[in-house]
Amino acid sequence: MMPRIGPSGSLCAEFARRVAPAVRSALCALVLLAAAERSCLGNVTARPAPLLPGAAVSKLERTLEEVRTLCSEWSTEPGGRRRIAGALARRLETASTIWQAESDRIALQQRRHPELADRLDRQLVRLRELHDEISTLCERVTAPVPESHSGPVRTDYVQLLTRKRIASVEDLIRVVARFTGASSGWGPPREAGNAAFREWLDGAGPRLERRGVVGPCDSFHLRARLNRGLLSLLFARALHLDGGLAGSVFGMTERTAYHDLVFARVVPAGGEDYPVSGAELLSVMQRARLAQQRWGRAP
Repeated sequence: MMPRIGPSGSLCAEFARRVAPAVRSALCALVLLAAAERSCLGNVTARPAPLLPGAAVSKLERTLEEVRTLCSEWSTEPGGRRRIAGALARRLETASTIWQAESDRIALQQRRHPELADRLDRQLVRLRELHDEISTLCERVTAPVPESHSGPVRTDYVQLLTRKRIASVEDLIRVVARFTGASSGWGPPREAGNAAFREWLDGAGPRLERRGVVGPCDSFHLRARLNRGLLSLLFARALHLDGGLAGSVFGMTERTAYHDLVFARVVPAGGEDYPVSGAELLSVMQRARLAQQRWGRAP
Protein backbone atom coordinates (compact mmCIF):
# COMPACT_ATOMS: atom_id res chain seq x y z
CA MET A 1 0.00 0.00 0.00
CA MET A 2 1.45 3.32 -1.02
CA PRO A 3 1.63 6.01 1.68
CA ARG A 4 -0.58 9.03 1.24
CA ILE A 5 1.25 11.99 -0.14
CA GLY A 6 0.72 15.23 1.79
CA PRO A 7 -0.08 18.64 0.30
CA SER A 8 3.60 19.34 -0.05
CA GLY A 9 3.95 16.35 -2.30
CA SER A 10 6.96 15.08 -0.33
CA LEU A 11 7.45 11.75 1.45
CA CYS A 12 9.86 13.52 3.86
CA ALA A 13 7.16 15.88 5.05
CA GLU A 14 4.81 12.97 5.76
CA PHE A 15 7.55 11.07 7.60
CA ALA A 16 8.41 14.09 9.74
CA ARG A 17 4.75 14.64 10.63
CA ARG A 18 4.38 11.06 11.87
CA VAL A 19 7.74 10.76 13.67
CA ALA A 20 7.87 14.21 15.32
CA PRO A 21 5.56 13.32 18.28
CA ALA A 22 7.66 10.26 19.13
CA VAL A 23 10.90 12.28 19.00
CA ARG A 24 9.43 14.95 21.28
CA SER A 25 8.33 12.31 23.78
CA ALA A 26 11.80 10.71 23.79
CA LEU A 27 13.51 14.08 24.35
CA CYS A 28 11.16 14.91 27.23
CA ALA A 29 11.91 11.53 28.82
CA LEU A 30 15.66 12.16 28.54
CA VAL A 31 15.33 15.60 30.13
CA LEU A 32 13.31 14.20 33.02
CA LEU A 33 15.82 11.37 33.50
CA ALA A 34 18.77 13.80 33.59
CA ALA A 35 17.00 15.99 36.14
CA ALA A 36 16.27 12.99 38.35
CA GLU A 37 19.91 11.85 38.12
CA ARG A 38 21.18 15.29 39.16
CA SER A 39 18.77 15.30 42.06
CA CYS A 40 20.01 11.89 43.23
CA LEU A 41 23.65 12.89 42.91
CA GLY A 42 22.98 16.05 44.87
CA ASN A 43 21.46 14.03 47.68
CA VAL A 44 24.42 11.65 47.69
CA THR A 45 27.04 14.40 47.90
CA ALA A 46 25.10 16.14 50.62
CA ARG A 47 25.47 13.17 52.94
CA PRO A 48 28.41 13.17 55.37
CA ALA A 49 31.32 11.23 53.92
CA PRO A 50 32.38 8.18 55.93
CA LEU A 51 35.77 8.00 57.58
CA LEU A 52 38.57 6.97 55.30
CA PRO A 53 39.21 3.22 55.45
CA GLY A 54 42.43 1.90 56.91
CA ALA A 55 43.48 0.30 53.63
CA ALA A 56 46.26 2.85 53.10
CA VAL A 57 47.59 2.36 56.63
CA SER A 58 47.48 -1.42 56.22
CA LYS A 59 49.30 -1.24 52.89
CA LEU A 60 52.03 0.98 54.35
CA GLU A 61 52.40 -1.39 57.30
CA ARG A 62 52.87 -4.31 54.90
CA THR A 63 55.36 -2.25 52.88
CA LEU A 64 57.29 -1.46 56.07
CA GLU A 65 57.53 -5.15 56.93
CA GLU A 66 58.80 -5.89 53.42
CA VAL A 67 61.40 -3.12 53.74
CA ARG A 68 62.60 -4.50 57.07
CA THR A 69 62.99 -7.94 55.51
CA LEU A 70 64.95 -6.51 52.59
CA CYS A 71 67.17 -4.54 54.96
CA SER A 72 68.02 -7.73 56.85
CA GLU A 73 68.84 -9.45 53.52
CA TRP A 74 71.14 -6.55 52.59
CA SER A 75 73.72 -7.61 55.20
CA THR A 76 73.30 -11.37 54.73
CA GLU A 77 73.28 -11.48 50.91
CA PRO A 78 76.03 -9.16 49.56
CA GLY A 79 75.71 -10.71 46.11
CA GLY A 80 72.06 -9.74 45.81
CA ARG A 81 72.37 -6.08 46.74
CA ARG A 82 71.50 -4.83 43.28
CA ARG A 83 68.22 -6.74 43.39
CA ILE A 84 67.56 -5.57 46.95
CA ALA A 85 68.29 -1.94 46.06
CA GLY A 86 65.78 -2.14 43.21
CA ALA A 87 63.17 -3.68 45.47
CA LEU A 88 63.75 -0.98 48.11
CA ALA A 89 63.42 1.77 45.51
CA ARG A 90 60.10 0.30 44.35
CA ARG A 91 58.83 0.07 47.95
CA LEU A 92 59.87 3.67 48.58
CA GLU A 93 58.09 4.82 45.43
CA THR A 94 54.95 2.93 46.46
CA ALA A 95 55.05 4.44 49.95
CA SER A 96 55.56 7.95 48.53
CA THR A 97 52.64 7.54 46.13
CA ILE A 98 50.34 6.32 48.91
CA TRP A 99 51.43 9.10 51.25
CA GLN A 100 50.89 11.88 48.70
CA ALA A 101 47.52 10.56 47.53
CA GLU A 102 46.15 9.93 51.01
CA SER A 103 47.42 13.22 52.47
CA ASP A 104 45.68 15.12 49.67
CA ARG A 105 42.53 13.08 50.18
CA ILE A 106 42.52 13.64 53.94
CA ALA A 107 43.07 17.38 53.50
CA LEU A 108 40.06 17.51 51.19
CA GLN A 109 37.91 15.55 53.64
CA GLN A 110 38.95 17.84 56.48
CA ARG A 111 37.78 20.90 54.54
CA ARG A 112 34.46 19.30 53.63
CA HIS A 113 33.77 17.71 57.00
CA PRO A 114 35.33 19.64 59.90
CA GLU A 115 33.59 17.36 62.39
CA LEU A 116 35.91 14.52 61.33
CA ALA A 117 39.10 16.57 61.57
CA ASP A 118 40.47 15.01 64.78
CA ARG A 119 40.09 11.42 63.64
CA LEU A 120 41.48 12.24 60.21
CA ASP A 121 44.45 13.96 61.86
CA ARG A 122 45.27 10.80 63.80
CA GLN A 123 45.20 8.77 60.61
CA LEU A 124 47.40 11.34 58.85
CA VAL A 125 49.95 11.18 61.67
CA ARG A 126 50.06 7.39 61.44
CA LEU A 127 50.56 7.52 57.66
CA ARG A 128 53.39 10.03 58.09
CA GLU A 129 55.11 7.89 60.72
CA LEU A 130 55.02 4.81 58.49
CA HIS A 131 56.24 6.70 55.43
CA ASP A 132 59.07 8.36 57.38
CA GLU A 133 60.26 5.03 58.75
CA ILE A 134 60.21 3.44 55.29
CA SER A 135 62.16 6.37 53.81
CA THR A 136 64.71 6.34 56.62
CA LEU A 137 65.35 2.59 56.33
CA CYS A 138 65.74 2.73 52.54
CA GLU A 139 68.15 5.65 52.73
CA ARG A 140 70.14 4.22 55.62
CA VAL A 141 70.72 0.90 53.86
CA THR A 142 71.36 1.95 50.25
CA ALA A 143 73.14 5.29 50.73
CA PRO A 144 76.83 5.02 49.84
CA VAL A 145 79.11 6.19 52.65
CA PRO A 146 82.37 7.79 51.45
CA GLU A 147 85.64 6.80 53.07
CA SER A 148 86.06 10.26 54.55
CA HIS A 149 82.69 10.05 56.25
CA SER A 150 82.73 9.71 59.99
CA GLY A 151 79.82 9.40 62.36
CA PRO A 152 76.28 8.13 61.78
CA VAL A 153 74.26 9.19 58.78
CA ARG A 154 71.88 12.04 59.59
CA THR A 155 68.31 10.84 59.29
CA ASP A 156 66.54 13.88 60.76
CA TYR A 157 66.90 15.75 57.46
CA VAL A 158 65.46 12.78 55.56
CA GLN A 159 62.44 12.73 57.84
CA LEU A 160 62.00 16.46 57.44
CA LEU A 161 62.31 16.21 53.68
CA THR A 162 59.71 13.45 53.34
CA ARG A 163 57.17 15.67 55.07
CA LYS A 164 57.60 18.57 52.66
CA ARG A 165 54.79 18.81 50.15
CA ILE A 166 56.99 20.91 47.84
CA ALA A 167 60.76 20.73 48.04
CA SER A 168 63.04 23.72 47.44
CA VAL A 169 66.07 24.23 45.23
CA GLU A 170 68.17 24.11 48.39
CA ASP A 171 66.88 20.58 49.03
CA LEU A 172 67.89 19.61 45.49
CA ILE A 173 71.43 20.93 46.03
CA ARG A 174 71.74 18.96 49.27
CA VAL A 175 70.46 15.73 47.68
CA VAL A 176 72.58 16.03 44.51
CA ALA A 177 75.69 16.78 46.58
CA ARG A 178 75.03 13.64 48.61
CA PHE A 179 74.28 11.61 45.49
CA THR A 180 77.47 12.61 43.68
CA GLY A 181 79.72 12.34 46.74
CA ALA A 182 80.44 16.07 46.72
CA SER A 183 79.37 16.01 50.35
CA SER A 184 79.55 13.17 52.86
CA GLY A 185 76.22 14.19 54.41
CA TRP A 186 73.14 16.27 53.83
CA GLY A 187 74.77 19.52 54.87
CA PRO A 188 74.28 21.53 58.04
CA PRO A 189 70.93 21.38 59.84
CA ARG A 190 68.48 24.12 59.04
CA GLU A 191 68.67 25.38 62.61
CA ALA A 192 72.30 26.42 61.94
CA GLY A 193 71.05 29.21 59.68
CA ASN A 194 71.99 30.55 56.26
CA ALA A 195 75.59 31.33 57.20
CA ALA A 196 76.34 27.66 57.98
CA PHE A 197 74.67 26.53 54.76
CA ARG A 198 76.65 29.08 52.71
CA GLU A 199 79.86 27.84 54.31
CA TRP A 200 78.95 24.26 53.44
CA LEU A 201 78.04 25.31 49.90
CA ASP A 202 81.41 27.02 49.48
CA GLY A 203 83.00 23.60 49.97
CA ALA A 204 80.49 21.43 48.09
CA GLY A 205 79.93 23.89 45.23
CA PRO A 206 83.38 23.58 43.61
CA ARG A 207 83.18 19.78 43.85
CA LEU A 208 79.77 19.85 42.13
CA GLU A 209 81.25 22.10 39.45
CA ARG A 210 84.18 19.73 38.88
CA ARG A 211 81.68 16.87 38.43
CA GLY A 212 79.80 18.90 35.83
CA VAL A 213 76.58 19.13 37.87
CA VAL A 214 76.58 22.93 38.08
CA GLY A 215 78.24 25.42 35.79
CA PRO A 216 79.90 28.76 36.44
CA CYS A 217 76.99 30.57 34.79
CA ASP A 218 74.27 28.75 36.74
CA SER A 219 72.26 30.86 39.17
CA PHE A 220 69.81 29.30 41.63
CA HIS A 221 67.28 30.82 43.97
CA LEU A 222 67.70 28.44 46.88
CA ARG A 223 64.30 29.16 48.45
CA ALA A 224 62.38 28.72 45.18
CA ARG A 225 59.95 25.85 44.68
CA LEU A 226 61.52 22.88 42.95
CA ASN A 227 60.02 21.59 39.70
CA ARG A 228 60.80 18.49 37.67
CA GLY A 229 62.64 20.45 35.00
CA LEU A 230 65.45 21.68 37.26
CA LEU A 231 65.44 18.36 39.11
CA SER A 232 65.98 16.54 35.79
CA LEU A 233 68.69 18.94 34.65
CA LEU A 234 70.93 18.44 37.68
CA PHE A 235 70.42 14.69 37.85
CA ALA A 236 71.02 14.34 34.09
CA ARG A 237 74.32 16.14 34.55
CA ALA A 238 75.14 13.96 37.56
CA LEU A 239 74.46 10.86 35.44
CA HIS A 240 76.61 12.26 32.58
CA LEU A 241 73.79 12.31 30.02
CA ASP A 242 74.41 14.38 26.88
CA GLY A 243 70.81 14.87 25.72
CA GLY A 244 71.28 13.14 22.39
CA LEU A 245 70.91 15.16 19.18
CA ALA A 246 68.93 17.96 20.83
CA GLY A 247 71.56 18.23 23.57
CA SER A 248 74.42 18.40 21.08
CA VAL A 249 72.69 21.16 19.07
CA PHE A 250 71.01 23.27 21.76
CA GLY A 251 72.81 22.08 24.87
CA MET A 252 71.28 20.23 27.79
CA THR A 253 68.11 22.07 28.78
CA GLU A 254 65.53 21.32 31.45
CA ARG A 255 63.08 20.03 28.84
CA THR A 256 65.63 17.77 27.18
CA ALA A 257 66.86 16.44 30.52
CA TYR A 258 63.30 15.84 31.67
CA HIS A 259 62.37 13.78 28.61
CA ASP A 260 65.61 11.77 28.86
CA LEU A 261 65.03 10.91 32.52
CA VAL A 262 61.36 10.07 31.96
CA PHE A 263 62.46 7.66 29.24
CA ALA A 264 65.07 6.21 31.65
CA ARG A 265 62.35 5.79 34.34
CA VAL A 266 64.23 8.05 36.75
CA VAL A 267 61.71 10.93 36.84
CA PRO A 268 57.93 10.37 36.69
CA ALA A 269 55.96 11.80 33.79
CA GLY A 270 53.64 14.76 34.18
CA GLY A 271 55.49 17.79 32.79
CA GLU A 272 58.72 19.61 33.60
CA ASP A 273 56.85 22.40 35.40
CA TYR A 274 55.23 20.00 37.89
CA PRO A 275 56.28 20.72 41.51
CA VAL A 276 58.38 18.12 43.33
CA SER A 277 57.66 16.93 46.85
CA GLY A 278 60.39 15.92 49.27
CA ALA A 279 59.38 12.27 49.07
CA GLU A 280 59.57 12.36 45.26
CA LEU A 281 63.04 13.96 45.45
CA LEU A 282 64.33 11.08 47.57
CA SER A 283 62.62 8.57 45.29
CA VAL A 284 64.32 10.10 42.22
CA MET A 285 67.68 9.76 43.95
CA GLN A 286 67.02 6.07 44.55
CA ARG A 287 66.01 5.51 40.92
CA ALA A 288 69.09 7.41 39.74
CA ARG A 289 71.24 4.96 41.70
CA LEU A 290 69.51 2.08 39.97
CA ALA A 291 70.18 3.75 36.60
CA GLN A 292 73.86 4.02 37.53
CA GLN A 293 73.95 0.30 38.22
CA ARG A 294 72.22 -0.48 34.90
CA TRP A 295 74.55 1.76 32.90
CA GLY A 296 77.69 1.03 34.90
CA ARG A 297 78.38 4.70 35.53
CA ALA A 298 79.56 6.48 38.66
CA PRO A 299 78.73 10.13 39.37
